[in-house]
Amino acid sequence: MLRLILVLLFSVQLSAFADDKDVKVLPNPEVAPNTETVIDDSSEFHRLGKTFQINARLGGQGPNLGGTIGLVGGYFLNRNQLIMLELAGGSGNGFLGTGSTTYSDIKRRSVSIYFKQFLANSFYYRAGLDYRTVKYDDSFSTIIRRFDSKSFGATFNIGNQWQFHNFTIGCDWAGVTVPFATSYSNEQNSSGSSWFEDDKEDFGKDVVFNLLQFYVGASF
Repeated sequence: MLRLILVLLFSVQLSAFADDKDVKVLPNPEVAPNTETVIDDSSEFHRLGKTFQINARLGGQGPNLGGTIGLVGGYFLNRNQLIMLELAGGSGNGFLGTGSTTYSDIKRRSVSIYFKQFLANSFYYRAGLDYRTVKYDDSFSTIIRRFDSKSFGATFNIGNQWQFHNFTIGCDWAGVTVPFATSYSNEQNSSGSSWFEDDKEDFGKDVVFNLLQFYVGASF
């Protein structure tokens, strides 16, 4: 029995020595602190070393009510943070506001500056300020209904952007623009229609829900 016990102890000891030989010693974290890691060939990886970005916005709503297209330029603070400037606009007839009729001609323009922060490989939020103008004309025959509006708003959107070397594609899925200062000029309402006041609120003062702002471009 004693001999068996000694043999077992000797075997365990040899096993322990063998295990110790396979142990990999890592540097002390205080000497070599953790470093950031990036997955090879990911969107984040392809944002490394980029300085500028330019995108063509191909549609979507916001920061004005109604569909708009635009041009966006950006400057990388680092791979996950950008400062961006957007010029957007759109025009069209009818049914964009509460009471707009098929006669309405509505020209929408905006200039926006915002900060973009990636929270993951492709997911981001962006927040910033917008200067918006609207030229509204719902006149026909002898009836005149028109106004111009100017407003400032604050925008917060979320989206995904994918980077493939220098090619950029993305979409602001959803967000909101909240106007906080609005002025009107060139107001005429010869018909006395109530929806004229509703449309003034819609295009100048009401919250806009931003949707599906799709874009493509390049980063370099």
